[in-house]
Amino acid sequence: MFNEKLRARSSSVEYTLGMRGAAGSIPAESSNTIKYQIINKSNMPNFCSGIHVLVKKENKYLIIQRSNKDKEDPNCWDLPGGGIKFGEQPFAATIRETKEEAGINIKIIKPLILYALPYRGKWSLESIVLASYLSGKIKLSKEHLNYKWVNNKELLKIKPKSIHLISLIQLFNPR
Repeated sequence: MFNEKLRARSSSVEYTLGMRGAAGSIPAESSNTIKYQIINKSNMPNFCSGIHVLVKKENKYLIIQRSNKDKEDPNCWDLPGGGIKFGEQPFAATIRETKEEAGINIKIIKPLILYALPYRGKWSLESIVLASYLSGKIKLSKEHLNYKWVNNKELLKIKPKSIHLISLIQLFNPR
């Protein structure tokens, strides 16, 4: 069994792990100490993260078409998703972004893929999760033009694709 003590020190957090067993405990002084820097907006200027969702309803998947005014992938077909706000949990961001962009409620099933890419002068860690459709009528945000529910074959053929859709397809259909 591990005994964890947490002590905050200026801009870092120090974790001291001591082990307790049947014969007694190992003093904290002889255990390992690991220091982690506290992450805040000022010390992470070149990093961001995003989350996207493959929503499944019966045997089809939701894709949405980005606006022609979109800076990254204008008119491309994409998955609902977006940035994770500072301090927000990734699955909470997934549910929020799906509601904001498509107006529907989902249930997250599992993570599918994690990848990194350059984004607006930063390095972005992106992920895609699989979710099932729960309820709601599709109501697109102003960022999108159209939507479709597509099967696997249609998903592979749809053009043009966003970088996120390309990443997902490469995972399941490597060349």
